[in-house]
Amino acid sequence: MKKFVVGKLVDEENICNLSKERDAILRNINNGNNVVIYGPRNYGKTSLVKNVIMKQFSQTHKQAFIFFVDLFNVTDNESLTLRLKAALEHAMAEIPLKKWTNEIKKFVSHMRPEVSFDPVTGAASLSLKSIDIRNSQSMDDLFRVLKNISQKKDLLMVFDEFQDIVKLKSEQGIIRSFLQDIDSPVIVMGSKSHLLSEIFLKPREPFYQWGTPVSFSPIDYEIYHTYINERLAAKGIRLGFEVSKTLQDNMHRVPESINLVCAEIMENYENVEIEQEMVNHTITRIIETRQTQYEELLGYHSLKEQIIMASIAKRGQLRQFNSVEYLAELKMNNKTVATTFKILIDAGHIEKYNKVYRINDPLLETYLRLYR
Repeated sequence: MKKFVVGKLVDEENICNLSKERDAILRNINNGNNVVIYGPRNYGKTSLVKNVIMKQFSQTHKQAFIFFVDLFNVTDNESLTLRLKAALEHAMAEIPLKKWTNEIKKFVSHMRPEVSFDPVTGAASLSLKSIDIRNSQSMDDLFRVLKNISQKKDLLMVFDEFQDIVKLKSEQGIIRSFLQDIDSPVIVMGSKSHLLSEIFLKPREPFYQWGTPVSFSPIDYEIYHTYINERLAAKGIRLGFEVSKTLQDNMHRVPESINLVCAEIMENYENVEIEQEMVNHTITRIIETRQTQYEELLGYHSLKEQIIMASIAKRGQLRQFNSVEYLAELKMNNKTVATTFKILIDAGHIEKYNKVYRINDPLLETYLRLYR
């Protein structure tokens, strides 16, 4: 069913024109190559990988075993090991029940696996009891299991939000050594390009020049315009191209944000040609409902950080944060502004796009512009 999917992974039917990225990823992993996916948050990277790439890999490999781990907010060896352990347990639980006994014995019998079943759904789950996440050796044990699996099955490994281990230098070395030692394709992706670049483009880093880069770019205006109207048509709604293009630009051409606005339009209108004023009213209504959420988010930041975010939102974009004019506007010195910018960029609130700085979330940008 054609619809605007918001706040969760987008199913294959509702992913808008990522065929170029899909083909590049599939071509590389089918050739056994590793892939590094670059792209801003909410551009559909994870949806494409989980709902298309992983699905096709399973369909084309009879012995497929897919290991997917999300590294978002991993901060140390212990949290990394915990995330890897949970991912392996989940991947093992995807094995058909009739094959469990043999597969578990083959790969993880030395880890004292414990199988349990949900009393309501009957779904099976696996717990690796012998893995102590406080033990630095446990990560090596998990990787040894994956290596054994790769020798018996068609293994595909996916690491999401990989940039969050940027500070874990020794762990990066361990992961790189493991990946070099197996003959299975790996997909790495992240939403903070400056941190991914630090991992993959700095000569002294363990992952220097590792993998084939695949970048996610904004979707063509006409293609997204068609996508929008195909879904709005269910309620007799039509969006003209100029209004559609303005909407896409105001939402930084981010699919998640565009879909959110369009879903709200569908909730409140029917049998009508949507005009720009209607779109503006819809966006205002969305940010008003999120006012408490945005104020709580801003409350986690210092006054200087809030001032800088608001200043960028009101400008729309900023080419240089150390210009005399901008420093005078803020009444801050260059060191303070540079330090604050780094904090906000690392937090994902400011991004550098096409050589200019802007607020990452277009709806937060609108909120700051209107209320700060």
